[in-house]
Amino acid sequence: MIREKIYLLLLFIFSAILPVYSQLDTAQVSFEKNVLGPQNLVFNIDSASHKIIAAGRISRNIEELPLTVYVISHEEILLNQYASLVDVLRSLPAVMVSQPGSGELGESFQMRGLTGNHYVKILINGIPVKPSVVSGMPFGSQLPIRQAERIEVIYGTASAIYGADAVSGVINIVTREADKGTFGRGDIALGPGGYNYINFMTGGKGGKNNNILQYSFYGSKTEYNDMNIGARNSDVFNPLSFYQKQGKVFTFGGVDYNPLDLTEGILLSNGVDLKDFKDQYYGKEYQGSLTEPDREALASSSHMMGLQMEFRGIHLSYNNMYRRTHSSLGLSPVFYKYNNPQNFWGENIRQTNLGYEKDFRFMSTKTNFSNLVYRMDNNSNMGVTFVENTDVVYRYSASNDVLLEQVFSFHPLTGLELVAGASWLKSGNLPVTNYLLSPFNVKLYKIYSTEDNYNDSIMGKFGYNPLVFSNTSAFFQFFYELKKFRFLGGIRYDHNTLYNNNTSPQLAVLYKKNKKTSLRLSAGTAYKAPPSSITYQSLAYSEAGGIHYKVIPNSKLEPEKFSTLEYGINTTFWHKFELDQSFYFYRITHHIIPESFPVSSFSLPLAVNDSVTQWVNSRNSVSNVIGSQTNLRIHNVVESVKMDVELNLSFLQRKDRLPNVTELVKDYLSLMPKHEGKLKVSFYPIEPLYISIESQWMSKWLRLFIPFESIYKDLFKDVDGFYSMNLTGSYSLSPNLRAYFKVINLFDENYGGMNATVLEENLIFNPQMRRSFRFGLTYDIN
Repeated sequence: MIREKIYLLLLFIFSAILPVYSQLDTAQVSFEKNVLGPQNLVFNIDSASHKIIAAGRISRNIEELPLTVYVISHEEILLNQYASLVDVLRSLPAVMVSQPGSGELGESFQMRGLTGNHYVKILINGIPVKPSVVSGMPFGSQLPIRQAERIEVIYGTASAIYGADAVSGVINIVTREADKGTFGRGDIALGPGGYNYINFMTGGKGGKNNNILQYSFYGSKTEYNDMNIGARNSDVFNPLSFYQKQGKVFTFGGVDYNPLDLTEGILLSNGVDLKDFKDQYYGKEYQGSLTEPDREALASSSHMMGLQMEFRGIHLSYNNMYRRTHSSLGLSPVFYKYNNPQNFWGENIRQTNLGYEKDFRFMSTKTNFSNLVYRMDNNSNMGVTFVENTDVVYRYSASNDVLLEQVFSFHPLTGLELVAGASWLKSGNLPVTNYLLSPFNVKLYKIYSTEDNYNDSIMGKFGYNPLVFSNTSAFFQFFYELKKFRFLGGIRYDHNTLYNNNTSPQLAVLYKKNKKTSLRLSAGTAYKAPPSSITYQSLAYSEAGGIHYKVIPNSKLEPEKFSTLEYGINTTFWHKFELDQSFYFYRITHHIIPESFPVSSFSLPLAVNDSVTQWVNSRNSVSNVIGSQTNLRIHNVVESVKMDVELNLSFLQRKDRLPNVTELVKDYLSLMPKHEGKLKVSFYPIEPLYISIESQWMSKWLRLFIPFESIYKDLFKDVDGFYSMNLTGSYSLSPNLRAYFKVINLFDENYGGMNATVLEENLIFNPQMRRSFRFGLTYDIN
């Protein structure tokens, strides 16, 4: 095993060194990730090579805007074979990704220490795609990533423009449009474990003068028959690890045993019946041995279909996205089962948008009407161990969000731009239901209705909480250019019928010292609204002639509050070196956390348990986060092979005052490692061959130089952190056809991603995908 790893390391070193000595005269090709400068969010922004729909609804060049934005181009997406959003985010600073994350969220990521599925606003062509009912934005490979002209990632709060959820950043996926005539492209890929991937996009433009019609049609499908998540550490799926983490001690025959020291022999020698022990501690429906649950392959699939058209200022777009993955991902086998591939969490998101924009001499106007429909697959189910006489329970959720938005942009003076707008959102929600013994009858839920048509023979109406609410907002923003200074400010007011009023101001300034160096400073406030599936979370099941209540609703939840401050510098030196350095601070109050209460505090009929969990605002809690984010790019290190090097370093220190908060929740809030680094090297060893090596390490910086876990453990007893590497290669077979391969987790590192929940039901760590391979073809014609 060690010999195999050493061979792999030598191969990697040889691949990295070879271009240094190669003197091939290849044509220069530069596909790079552009650091934009700052907060731009929805109107066209002109740059030297791109028009950007980014962060501030301000139509200015990207280098004029005073916040931190990264753009990943269409060419980079194709060359590096990015197929999902977390593939894209994996190479960015201060971002940690989790593949898989959980059944409910799918693939997950953290940005600057906050779970991006919850705290980052995700848009397609400037329109939000997160359903209001979900706890966090769910995604796998169902977003139009390969169809994107670019993906804009904005760091920092943007609630002054986008309201709730735009706390840690904004991600805008801008789909491709035809430059002229028609275009078409497609990809196909295969890999072990039944992996298969296919996507296509076709479009064009035609007409004369102002009567130009632009259109595109696209789709994709991704499937894993087995995601290859098995951890080499057998204790990960050992049910006794759950009790080991809780600090429980078992006593038999007067002897104390730590949970992981127990064996079947010890139990039998002390007269303990194995079935009785598993029934008591693992649940009556648990299947497997004392230390190893029964497991099968864990499957996942996503598919997407989209259409967009534009004619004389009228825009029409439609995206239909479906995701399905195993519902037990990241969860402890004490509670959830891994032996049935048919246990899945599935959901469909359909977004339809109709817009109109018109430019005048001193102003422009843009109107959007969006309808976002979310439906959970009513056959979605979870394999459970704790519900007697059944090992499958069903879940269901639904929402409809209608958004009407009007934006005006004014240019009264040279160097001054004013943006004003208003929006109205109406939402009908059915938060995720309680555990159901049969699939939910979708006819019972009426859109935009609170009719209580549901009644369970045992639970009554518990777990059925339809609601309707609306959000009315108004916002104003300005941009002003004064000599070497650029000022950007804004304020937004939101009135929500569930959680009342919120005001989000923001102010930023950029100082352009010269053409190569600029300084920026920004401050603002933001808020995270409690989604209805958290506010009305309801979990209970039948037990011993009564009802065991796990989680009950709290309709009085309020938004979490954030205040932020950021300073940054962007500079270019020695022609090839570009540095973007950010220092940031944010404070969180009113944390939404789970808290345990006596059952007697509530009117819960037939309750058989003593305590119950409810989500509450921790009003006395405060979290202060200080972070540093460094991005260093070196262009054409070795010009003969067009080698680019990019180094990302992130440091984060968090101090919490969390009175009466459990250690479990504290661990969840402090998930982001203190140090995280990434190194990307890309080059053309020969003219048609592109190689990209992406390395990532967490916590201990020595993992950068010692990628093999076994060697690292021998040298350092305290193993803190991990090292992972992805290798991508693509070869141009013709001007239109390119073959590629991708190796994920090249050294087969054993490491964990983010926890599936904030509750106690998680695995001791969430094992990530082991080494996997993909081989495919890309065809492009324009």
